[in-house]
Amino acid sequence: MKSPSLLTLPVALGLCLTVIPVEPADAAKETAVSSIASRSYSRSEAGRIVGRSALTSTRPVRAPIAPTPVDRVSIERTERYGDLVDRHAHQLGLDGDLVRAMIYAESGGDRKAISQSGAIGLMQLMPETAGELGIADPFDADASIGGGTRYLRGLMDRYGSTEVALWAYNAGPGAVARGHLPEETVKYVPRVLSLRKIFHDRREPALASQ
Repeated sequence: MKSPSLLTLPVALGLCLTVIPVEPADAAKETAVSSIASRSYSRSEAGRIVGRSALTSTRPVRAPIAPTPVDRVSIERTERYGDLVDRHAHQLGLDGDLVRAMIYAESGGDRKAISQSGAIGLMQLMPETAGELGIADPFDADASIGGGTRYLRGLMDRYGSTEVALWAYNAGPGAVARGHLPEETVKYVPRVLSLRKIFHDRREPALASQ
């Protein structure tokens, strides 16, 4: 039997490869995200999270999550860092009220906060994340806000969605890649978006007068 020549071998290999359909990575990721989001959010909410107006899921609509009462002390503590928030948010093209909402949700405006999982500071960065961002002292307000906003900007650029970026910030990019949406994150995302509106509404009179 005559062996295939070097010229015919790539053609043969090409024919073998073409019979195996390969789903694009982005499409596979969107499918996973859509699937898990549809199990945790209402259809309209899940559509916004994955950047689509509707999902094919016919699961019943989940009742909206009741808003968490706002702690005035945490609001005031968070607003103490308003100048730092606005500076870092402006530099990165982020919504300052979104960053305020995250600080409130993450630490209650306490720069010395440490979570049970070991997250540190105003924006509750994990030590390894803080190290990757070049933050020497994650308890420092300027460093925490600067690092947290850079991390958030990267997540928003990566996913193209505020909701998914918040998902990744809260649960980790690995959770998004696996399509894993923890119950904590189910509550965290809409809570931060609700808090963003609260901070915006508090500042709206001052913004209107400028």
